[in-house]
Amino acid sequence: RSAKAGPTNIATGATITYTLTISNAAGSSSADGTTYSDPVPAAITNVTAVCGSPAGGAVCATPTVTGNSVTGTVPTLPAGGSVVITVSGKAPASPTSFTNTATVTDPAGAADHVTGNNSSAVTTDVGPTLSATVDNGVEFLQGGGMVDYAIVISNNGSSTLSSVTVSNPLPSNLVSATWSCAPSSGATCTSSGSGAI
Repeated sequence: RSAKAGPTNIATGATITYTLTISNAAGSSSADGTTYSDPVPAAITNVTAVCGSPAGGAVCATPTVTGNSVTGTVPTLPAGGSVVITVSGKAPASPTSFTNTATVTDPAGAADHVTGNNSSAVTTDVGPTLSATVDNGVEFLQGGGMVDYAIVISNNGSSTLSSVTVSNPLPSNLVSATWSCAPSSGATCTSSGSGAI
């Protein structure tokens, strides 16, 4: 049995990690020599893989990584045993979507009574990650007083965004509002204005 796990969403340029759990159900015959194949999507770079977390008497062997192809053999996989293959790489700098499918193959002569669980897949959307925070630093305001709000817009991805729109409607009882923008880390914005953003 194979069980593939990974993120459904990730920021551009971030490290992406998948796990492939290869297990042999309790009560089954030994599946020593089970092989696996994980063709990692071409958009992912710097692919690495390790085998770990052997359980139930299973034994790990070092995966083979050739470009984006991860393959290997589980030398010892008794009934009730399992290993976890961890595959890591770098997500692309541009937004995209891809599916990573891994497959396990029983050793020659082994009887697999449930073949439908020998392949599993994860689909991941890659895109810039925007975040916004708003804070005025106070819990209570005095009527007729002044208040300052700090709005922080951040791009947590690795690709540059342009024409990002920020909207901040004002409460009806907040009047005479003005605003200014202070960019950092190469960002640009309109320097100042009045009213709602």
